[in-house]
Amino acid sequence: MALNLTATGQRLSIASAVITAYPFTLAAWVWPSSLTASRGVLCIYSGTGASGVDLYLTTAAKVVADVGGTGSATTTAVLDTTKWWHVAGVYTSNTSRAVYLNGANKVSSAVSGSLTTVNTSNIGSIFQASSQFDMVGQIAFPAFWSAALSDSDIASLAAGISPLKIRPDVLASFQRLLGVNPEPDMRANRTWPYTGAPVYASNPPIFMP
Repeated sequence: MALNLTATGQRLSIASAVITAYPFTLAAWVWPSSLTASRGVLCIYSGTGASGVDLYLTTAAKVVADVGGTGSATTTAVLDTTKWWHVAGVYTSNTSRAVYLNGANKVSSAVSGSLTTVNTSNIGSIFQASSQFDMVGQIAFPAFWSAALSDSDIASLAAGISPLKIRPDVLASFQRLLGVNPEPDMRANRTWPYTGAPVYASNPPIFMP
């Protein structure tokens, strides 16, 4: 199922970092219903919001993979509010990251970003410098890998292959979003409680394992 976050303040969150050190890959399907503010997709961050790995959408309808609020890769391609889109960020080090839209449209950045201690993970929301940016719209198949996925891996995800089929050896966290609270993590002995009252909707077109 997909999670429909109908208003700001709705998200899934756990008080631990699903991955604590480089490399990371974050990916999900999104269908934003509003881009009047930045919309958080996935993040792993410190409790104060001062340092983290973020994947989010901008008001200019671009996708950003960011480290520490200072080291960003931003797509030149744009999305819209009419359909599902696949978004992904690959974070190799403080000076190497890449962002993708629909498995392509890759943009890389070597601008330095600072990652220190991380202790919280969010789905549908990010924090930067103590500011919160929530998704308004649908999100599905959020996944976190403790590896830098390849271009072909990201393309396979965007083509509809389940995250469970892509580098399962390093798939640290994955949620099918089954419509229960808390949501079970398909890769670890933990659950993700949600804040607010999100609505559940149909999945994007992916191949279930």
